[in-house]
Amino acid sequence: MMNDVVCDLFLCHAAEDKDEVATRLANALREHGVSVWDGEFSLKFGDGLRQAIDRGLSRSRFGVVVLSPKFFANCWPQEELDALATREVGGKKVILPSGTRLPSTTCATFLLPWPSALRLAPARE
Repeated sequence: MMNDVVCDLFLCHAAEDKDEVATRLANALREHGVSVWDGEFSLKFGDGLRQAIDRGLSRSRFGVVVLSPKFFANCWPQEELDALATREVGGKKVILPSGTRLPSTTCATFLLPWPSALRLAPARE
């Protein structure tokens, strides 16, 4: 599978977080030489959305998951997270969580089933 890798990171986020968070994060990472798969720059006219996302998920080394209230309100980014989670087998780390505007109760609820290595400090309320 590593021969198919085309990006360092897959950026998983709610569409509503695109302008304020995801695009800024992707641009900052690219400025530091990190290749990022996200819909804005990676999708081409005529691409099948689901197939393109599946390719991006499978061909990225890691997935940065932008956790936000909007993330938890939408099914699509959670499905992307589920796809990333299936790759975390045998101790391999793939998911890199990043939180924004999350109350501590949401963080606790989401992170409880995840290994302690994935837990992050919640945003201040």
